[in-house]
Amino acid sequence: MHPTPQHSVLIRDAGVWRSTFAKFIFGPVTLPLVTTGRERNSLIGDGLWLMMDQRYAYPGGTFEGAGVFGFDPDRGHYVGAWVDSTNSHLNMTEGTFEDSRQALVMVTNGVDPTNGESARVKHVITHNDAGEKVFSVFRADDAVEASKLLEVTASRLPGSPADGSPTETDGNGVASTTRPRGMVPP
Repeated sequence: MHPTPQHSVLIRDAGVWRSTFAKFIFGPVTLPLVTTGRERNSLIGDGLWLMMDQRYAYPGGTFEGAGVFGFDPDRGHYVGAWVDSTNSHLNMTEGTFEDSRQALVMVTNGVDPTNGESARVKHVITHNDAGEKVFSVFRADDAVEASKLLEVTASRLPGSPADGSPTETDGNGVASTTRPRGMVPP
């Protein structure tokens, strides 16, 4: 199996990022809870999948999250799964790339950890002119994206190339990112 052209959307997120995490606890009209952390993303399967690892410190604890994302050519959609330290349920996500705003837009079905009820949220991932990745989460039923729940703005760390080339190794000598052969970021 080889990556499709749609898989190249995932390449731009490979690498190590310094992130600022803003959670809008009482809606976007209030000041958010803001913290910083890092995101380490690596490509596997010759670029078929993006493995994401996020860590943030915040008052009262540490947020840890991990996900795997790819493009399902049979369904014609981007797909993924997410788990994190705030929830004991697996969240499944599916979506499309919107050329008009250069955004990966995915809807996640999961469980709200605050009340145990089913929850749907919309994730919108864009890259701005400053080279930052902006990950915003909204209520999925909000057609105008006015009910922002959180926003993560991330800057690629120096030496972490945009194409996901190996930049550093872990204690076992394993590269933190890998670039699939023949793929270039959009």
